[in-house]
Amino acid sequence: MPYCKMVTQVYQVNNCDECQGTCTTNPPDSGTGSGGGSSTGSCFIDTIMTPAIGQTMLALGMTFQLEIDFVNNVLGASAIGRRIVTMMKRHQPVTLRLMTANTELLGQAIRMWLIMTPFVQAIEACASNDGAAGKKRSLRFTRALHGQVVRLLRAFSAYASDKAFKKSLAELEAELAHYVGQTPEEVLRTLNRSRAGALGSAKRRR
Repeated sequence: MPYCKMVTQVYQVNNCDECQGTCTTNPPDSGTGSGGGSSTGSCFIDTIMTPAIGQTMLALGMTFQLEIDFVNNVLGASAIGRRIVTMMKRHQPVTLRLMTANTELLGQAIRMWLIMTPFVQAIEACASNDGAAGKKRSLRFTRALHGQVVRLLRAFSAYASDKAFKKSLAELEAELAHYVGQTPEEVLRTLNRSRAGALGSAKRRR
């Protein structure tokens, strides 16, 4: 799989359509120089794995405020968004238990958040600037990104036994179909399309 790099963040993607940064087929620090550890394994850990873990932790810390702002300024400003927030809070214990028990699922969730961060940031910036996304105007919630999010939701559903949680995941998946191909400005308009607060209340977009 190719690699996507955004500033200091590097992660694997299924294809370059999922990358909002620089896409390359070569892994970071993948040179074959003679320097480094005494074995290929130790060299890989020293040059790739350890920095990658550190960068991931740093990236998650740097995006903490973005998560808060997105919930407050974007989701909290619409009936549909508030419904999503309510679902998130209600099922947070189940979500945490699943990720604690399944490190693979935890890794998928972290990777998905890092992939989505630029677009989430663009939506939040657009909401804060009365609809002006500026340099982020070209970003879109591509079909590839949508597919990645849906696969993560279905992974959570596959490991869950809580019927209410599974139902909420299905509602969220149906709602996400409305945003495929949209820019940050279009996402905000779609999110505010109804005062009813019911997910999936409008005709689904292609």
